Amino acid sequence: MYRWCSRCNEKRRDGEITCQVCQHSTDIELDINDTLRIDSRREFVVKKQLSHYTDAGMSAVYLAVRKDKPAMFGAIKVAKSNRVQALEREAEQLQKLKHDHIIRLVHPEQALWQDHKDNSTLHFFALEYMDGGTLKDKLSQKKKLSLDEAAPIILAVGSALAYAHRNGFVHLDVKPANILFSSDGRIVLSDFGISRDFLQAHDLKKRVGTLFYNSPEQLTENPVHSHKADIYALGIIMYEMLVGPERFRQQRSSSSSKSDSQPSGGAKPTPKPASSLAHLPPPRKVEPRIPRAVERVLLKAIAENPADRYDNVDAMLSELTLALAQPPEQKKWLLLLAGAGILAAMGLIGLGLFIFMSRRTSTVTVTTATSTATAEVVVAAATPQPGIIIVASATPKPTVKLAEQSNDTIIQPPTATRRPTTTPTPARAKPTPANVVVLDGFIELVAPADNIQVGEAVEFQWKWRENKGCQPPPAGYAFEIRVWPDNNTSPPMGAMDAGAEKSQINCDPDSGVHSFVIGKIRDVPGAKGLSAGRLRWDVAIVQVDPYQPIIMPATFRTFFY
Repeated sequence: MYRWCSRCNEKRRDGEITCQVCQHSTDIELDINDTLRIDSRREFVVKKQLSHYTDAGMSAVYLAVRKDKPAMFGAIKVAKSNRVQALEREAEQLQKLKHDHIIRLVHPEQALWQDHKDNSTLHFFALEYMDGGTLKDKLSQKKKLSLDEAAPIILAVGSALAYAHRNGFVHLDVKPANILFSSDGRIVLSDFGISRDFLQAHDLKKRVGTLFYNSPEQLTENPVHSHKADIYALGIIMYEMLVGPERFRQQRSSSSSKSDSQPSGGAKPTPKPASSLAHLPPPRKVEPRIPRAVERVLLKAIAENPADRYDNVDAMLSELTLALAQPPEQKKWLLLLAGAGILAAMGLIGLGLFIFMSRRTSTVTVTTATSTATAEVVVAAATPQPGIIIVASATPKPTVKLAEQSNDTIIQPPTATRRPTTTPTPARAKPTPANVVVLDGFIELVAPADNIQVGEAVEFQWKWRENKGCQPPPAGYAFEIRVWPDNNTSPPMGAMDAGAEKSQINCDPDSGVHSFVIGKIRDVPGAKGLSAGRLRWDVAIVQVDPYQPIIMPATFRTFFY
């Protein structure tokens, strides 16, 4: 444990409460193996320092592990002495925002915990540790992401923002450094330190956030902060991922020498015109391989005028999903060429058939003894007359011979018969059964929260979102709680027989939260044979017979038992 001057960014001598260089107050920093106590039985041991205090920041962050549970890691945020209220506000918001793609508190029963060190009180909270790094790290390594890599990130972060907005909060600092990954691929939005509710954001009259991701209206002399700023930042991140950070920074800083690394809430920057920093060329001019449909979504999200942006994040995600479903332009041209080739081939076949049938239709010239007039008679319709011999020929003008007026036998031509024209009967479309069930919406896991300790009995809580409320699955479908060991090899296993215990599921009509209690967690298939450890769980909507999962959550949660 030592003292750290966040202005000089240097380590000070133990007990040096005021920096002797700049007279700035110092804060306690923790060393490896220092501890932070929650209560008499729960204590975190510091394993690594993830970030120091900064002059504008409000916390230092450490990787720590529970002393009594070596497998339980947490990212500990310790507040600066003058930023305790700000950190407490962040913790309180995280207590309210429970979403699969929002960072979670490890011990959410209290907003801030306290421990006493060196005649000071340390205020802190513990977050789940995301061991896969940040989007900023990923971009520095890969330079640019493909659309297939970028789309899941935008959809995950967008769903987190949409959820926060529906619950009355705006983030105000959406950027790659605040988008975290776990090693198993989970994506979360973090750092709600400057987030506000809608009213507080409207009343906020100073610039907050990070310059390169600020919307134009946030950079004016009288900043305006709203959920439209989050939409703008999400679009800017999408732009950066698809064109690459280097080209993005070149375009973004062409008229601004300001770095995007200035921390949130820092010293007031030199005012710059909003349009000078807000202007970005269409992404296809920088990266032509971006599909046009995706570019339209992106340009609407980063429109300079907030009124021209999407009304909400859900609308943006809906249009992006449709754009992603369209085939790439190259495939479109291939399909068009293939269709044109098929049509041309069909035309040639039809022309060949027409010529072939035309040649089979013969004509004859008939001459009578009393008249030199000629007439062309179609064989198929010709009626032989007495005294006339018609010789059928394949030549355009068949020969015609006169028969003597006698009792000689009249040679009859072959009878030409018209082939009946058959109109193919179109295949009838199969009627859509009236009892077809279309299930939509998504499952949001509520409790137990990640990494908590559970007893013998466990109450599982979830929501069927998209305004389903307490609506149960229709006949033939059911909720199923699934529990399995926390590893990458075991598959999800049903802990509640699908549909068999439907009557025991409770639901709160006010919140729409479904709940079900499993009396002995060690008796469920996924936990049998394990004396202790960490389990994963989720809830799916399944078709009962034949068994088939229909709707599954985007991720799972874990708990210790």
